[in-house]
Amino acid sequence: MMQQTTENLTSLRPEQRNAVDAYLEASADAKQFSGAVLITQRNCLPISRCYGLANREHRVANMPTTKFRIASVTKQFTTAAILQLQEKGLLDVQAPISNYLTDYPEGDRITVHHLLTHTSGVPGYLRPENESDAREWIRQSFTLPQLISRFQSRPLDFAPGEQFRYSNSGYVLLTQIIESVANQSYADYLQANIFTPLELNATGYERTQAVIANLAQGYSLTDDGTYVNASPFDMSIPQGAGGLYSTTADLARWTQWLHGQAAESSVESSVLSTAAKERLMQPAVLVEPETSDDTFYGYGMVIDSQFGQRHVHHSGRINGFESSLAHFPESSLTIAVLSNLETGVAFHIAEDLAAIAFDRPYQLPERDDMGM
Repeated sequence: MMQQTTENLTSLRPEQRNAVDAYLEASADAKQFSGAVLITQRNCLPISRCYGLANREHRVANMPTTKFRIASVTKQFTTAAILQLQEKGLLDVQAPISNYLTDYPEGDRITVHHLLTHTSGVPGYLRPENESDAREWIRQSFTLPQLISRFQSRPLDFAPGEQFRYSNSGYVLLTQIIESVANQSYADYLQANIFTPLELNATGYERTQAVIANLAQGYSLTDDGTYVNASPFDMSIPQGAGGLYSTTADLARWTQWLHGQAAESSVESSVLSTAAKERLMQPAVLVEPETSDDTFYGYGMVIDSQFGQRHVHHSGRINGFESSLAHFPESSLTIAVLSNLETGVAFHIAEDLAAIAFDRPYQLPERDDMGM
């Protein structure tokens, strides 16, 4: 059952709002979704929907104020910090990373730009073929240098700039660059220079063992449809590749600011220039050149077209959590989906909600007769 509804007028017609409700309720009943959704458009009041439980042991419902691990949606915030440091004159994205990480092997061949666009060739530290003992070591706490030591001695997958291959390791290195250049922790830098100025008061880095109010517990499903606690994953591991938590409201606020679709205070306008914001979302490299000629990766963002409109987005997945944050600039439409149930469908939920908004076909999930 839906725990909370904000009934507000939006640009969506009544039948579309009803379709959103029917779709999300079916997704929850099919045990495909537990979490929060926010659909916003400029000059329109939002549609907010929450389903399922943030904590099943204590029967705590998911609410608009519930915080979720956002996994790889973190990458755009890491990118923003890098571009901000460049605007402060403290680094250059076209410079080799050896300027900032003096001891990193092959650092003179790899640029910051390569790390941002997943074109560095640095092998991913979370890929199964690279970590036979991953199930055990991801339970352990690591310092940033210890984490980097797990992959820095491995040969590059390819020559830097040669191709695109998604690499969380690259964003771990960006985390270290931020800390080295700013002379403070990644968590503290983002808090002081991005979250606080933009009033993203429910967003932060999940420090290991920290008690965070309103943070959801992550779950997965067994083959027979039973909810179980997600496998342990120490939050010292994702770093700037996926270590943030947030709410749908904060993500929508961030997205509207990033796209210049919200009024700015003088403090907010000082966080990043318009040129830096545009650079973050500028297509840089084809993701799958063999199969698609219009899906690009920018700086922590995927840029493609959907339903005939420009589509800027990213999704994420970490044990027990999934996230999807999508924006259609031409329609000023933002869709944020945060889930504390690991089912692999958060991105598809965002796609289907966009299909409803643009009057395109979508598939209604089949209901689960077993209920909650």
